[in-house]
Amino acid sequence: MSKIFIYGVPGVGKTHISKELGKKLNLPIFEGDKLKSNLRKGKSKKENPFLFLGTCLAYQEFGELNKENVIKGLLAVRKDLENAVREHVESNDELILEAAFLDPNKIKDLGRPIL
Repeated sequence: MSKIFIYGVPGVGKTHISKELGKKLNLPIFEGDKLKSNLRKGKSKKENPFLFLGTCLAYQEFGELNKENVIKGLLAVRKDLENAVREHVESNDELILEAAFLDPNKIKDLGRPIL
């Protein structure tokens, strides 16, 4: 049983690294944004903004672009997706999950997080 989590800021190559690692280890790859897409069904952006905003834009729900609001935005996205991530990971024996919103402290008991 292998579960690997690739996380980091947008644009650093998480998807590329996940695909290469998946080929070498023969593990299925799951992009976290697909998880968000599934969760959006039947929900509105007004009621669930963090399912619709990426980690780069989530700060907008808190105001102007600054360090404090960026952190609040990331934490809000993580919170809204925490249960779905855990359920998805627990329902798979093996996988590589990559996403910018992963919280290594919440998933380290399920597999190996890699920044």
